[in-house]
Amino acid sequence: MRTLTLVAVLLLMPLAVRGQQAAAGVGIGGSKLGDFAGFTVTGFFEASRSILFGSASAELSWGPTSDDARFYRDEFDNGQSRCRDRETGRFANDSECMETDYGGSVEAGLTLPAGESRILLGGGYRLGERAMPFGSASFRSPLGGGWIALRVAAGEGLLQGLVLFGFPVGQRVG
Repeated sequence: MRTLTLVAVLLLMPLAVRGQQAAAGVGIGGSKLGDFAGFTVTGFFEASRSILFGSASAELSWGPTSDDARFYRDEFDNGQSRCRDRETGRFANDSECMETDYGGSVEAGLTLPAGESRILLGGGYRLGERAMPFGSASFRSPLGGGWIALRVAAGEGLLQGLVLFGFPVGQRVG
């Protein structure tokens, strides 16, 4: 299923190239990736044509280590906590109790008009250590010379919510 999803997305993305409108942007939000949950920042590029869109993004998430990690937060009765090494029982630097996840994604889908706003429905594939297929839905509204969107993506082991800010780049091609 993963291979089929990745191939489908990569085949659909070029359909948006001729006569495209391009956008780039950034986003912030949260991600749950398997046993990891954290704060996420992303940067993306998107091309659209008619009702089709294709996008590629890079993201960075960081948050507390997963439950089965070597380091964990030990909570005390007084409400304080410290980072602790599961193997030795010793206290550790707080940075050891934080995990970082790097990833990227490719996505393709449909853009549906909703007045001045747009609804985007797509499917894609997340690349990286926690690779997986996903589906997404976004609600996008104009903001100044660009747009703002609320986006939710979900798949097996993935739940992500982002606020995206995009702006047009370049000129319309051919």
